[in-house]
Order: sequence, then structure tokens, then C-alpha cells
Amino acid sequence: MANIVDYIKWRGDLTFKQDGFNKLDALVFSMFIYLPLDPLFDNFNQGYSIAELAPKYFACYTHEQISKMDDNKRKASDLLELMAASNRYKDVMVTNYVNEIDDEKQYQFSAVKISINSKLDVISFSGTDTSFAGWKEDFNMLYQSEIPGQARALAYYQRIISLFSGKVILTGHSKGGNFAMYVAYNLPTLHQNKIISVFNFDGPGFLNPIEENKKNDAISKKMVAYIPNRSFFGLLFNHNETTYIVKSNAVGIQQHEAYSWQVEGNEFIYCESLDKNSLKFKATLNDWINSYDVQTRQKVVESLFAYLKKAGINDSEQLHKININSLVSMMVTFIQIDSSQQKLFMDVTRDLLLYLLR
Repeated sequence: MANIVDYIKWRGDLTFKQDGFNKLDALVFSMFIYLPLDPLFDNFNQGYSIAELAPKYFACYTHEQISKMDDNKRKASDLLELMAASNRYKDVMVTNYVNEIDDEKQYQFSAVKISINSKLDVISFSGTDTSFAGWKEDFNMLYQSEIPGQARALAYYQRIISLFSGKVILTGHSKGGNFAMYVAYNLPTLHQNKIISVFNFDGPGFLNPIEENKKNDAISKKMVAYIPNRSFFGLLFNHNETTYIVKSNAVGIQQHEAYSWQVEGNEFIYCESLDKNSLKFKATLNDWINSYDVQTRQKVVESLFAYLKKAGINDSEQLHKININSLVSMMVTFIQIDSSQQKLFMDVTRDLLLYLLR
């Protein structure tokens, strides 16, 4: 079955003028932002076309270095090569790249402005990388109604807002999709009106429900989420966007990997409903959140990451070193979970950790 790589090979012969921007292009750019572009951008205003960027990138990183990158970076490198050789993407301009990781403030944030033409800009927000700060920020969403990365995303958009001459699309995969929605909700109406679409590809919602008012309702109508039928992350918290369920050829939690999502032409292949295990997890997670106050949820997260730090775990790729069952049992004792709630606590915490280990 085909995926976005096949889509680029199929649709790459046509420019955006010949065939307009669509949801699969949004996913391509959502995965593109995972590229480690720091060495190529000396300043915030520097920019390249995709055709110019590709040879600089492959001159900067050897094939051996790329082969040792995490999955999202390695596969984005393959995307870049295809994009640079295509009529569709080669002349697209990439500017205003940022990549920030702050262990002290516990956030990881990356974004880029992609100019399709003089009338359309795409802002792509990165999902979580393998950094300790990035994964800690993800888990902080269990008890924080606003995380630092969301604030950084809004500040980034406000920094470049004067550069938009036409319409704007916001997009992101995983946590990047949440950042795209957060920015859209928190802009003044005047700037919301410039946004034509907000794409959330299997990203979480918000800990607190979105306030219902005319402003939020209007921008919510421009938001769309795509999640696999065995979604995990895309079911977290509160969502207001229209949601579509996509067929994936991966198993279980691995469906979060967007390269497993099936496409035909310029469309996803859809499923009628979520997998029953996803629905069960969503209900269980909501029970988990509702069973513990904010302080207890914070204690859970802090104790988990304190344990990981003590174990010498500095990024998610090292997590294979830990025994999940032993860790969860230790946390139950440490946090002094009531015996009547231990099974719920252990089931959900174990599933959260398995997601982290995906």
C-alpha cells in the first residue's frame, strides 16, 4: 500500500500551481520539520529553496550519520531527497527555522516557515524528538494546562506575523499538531482570519476543554485532525477539531508513525471507526485523569522522570534499559496509591510508558 513517500513520487511532477495544496502536502511538511537543520541556518531570516537546501544538508551529514539518526530524522532525510528532485517541492522556500531544547525549562520546540508562493505560507511545528526535555514536556501535559513549548510556538508565530502577504496554513505531527492548534486559538481574530486550515496529525488535545465562544468556534471549524485507527496520542485530552480516521499498516502504538498511513492518489484511505482497544484506552485514561488531582498527577510525572534521570536515561532511545513493570510497581509504592486505585494507575501508567518506548 502507498504512503506519503509514494505520494511524492506520484504527485511530484505537478507544481502547486498545477495542482493545489492538499492534506498530504501538509503531512509531508509536518514530517519535513523533523530534519536536524541547525547547522544550515546561521540566522533567523536565512532561507533556501528545497532544491538548494538538499545538497547543503547531504554535504553536512554523511550517509552513516543519517543512518544512525532516529526514525523521524532518518525518514525525513529520504523525504528531502525526493522533494528536491520534484517539480512540486523543489522551488518552495524554507525560512525562519528555529530549534530549541531547554532542559531547565523542560521544553523542546522546532518550527519553520514554508512559502509555497507569494499567496500561501505554511508553518510547520515539529513533534517530539528523542530528547529528555521533549518527552518530559509531553508528560507534563498530564497536569499542566499550558506547557512552555506552546508559549514558544505562539511567540514564534507573532515574530513572523508581519511576513505573511497572503493566507496561512498551520500544521504539525504529534505534539506539533497541538502547537498548531494552540497558536490558532490564541491569535486575535484579525490574524485568525488569515488562517485557512490547521492540520493536526495524531497530536493531543488540551487538558482543559476549549471555551465555547464565537472566536474559538470560528477557528475550530478550520481545524482538522487525522488519526490512525489504533491512535493513542491523538486521543489524549480535549479536542474540538473535525477528526478523520486513517488506515495504517503498522501494529498497535506504531501507528503513530505517519509513514505507515495509507494513501491513494492525493487522499488518505479511511477507516469507519477506531480500534476497540483505542476506545478502551481513551476511556481508561479519562478515568485515570479524573481519579487524581493535579498535585498527584504532577507527583507521578516528577517521580517517573526522577527515576529515569537516576538510571542515566538521557533520551527516549535509551528506554529499552528499563523494566516497565518494575518501574510502575515502584511508583505505586512511592506515591502511595490507594489499593482500590492501584490497578487503574498501573494499567494507564504502563500504557503511557509503552507509548514512550514505541
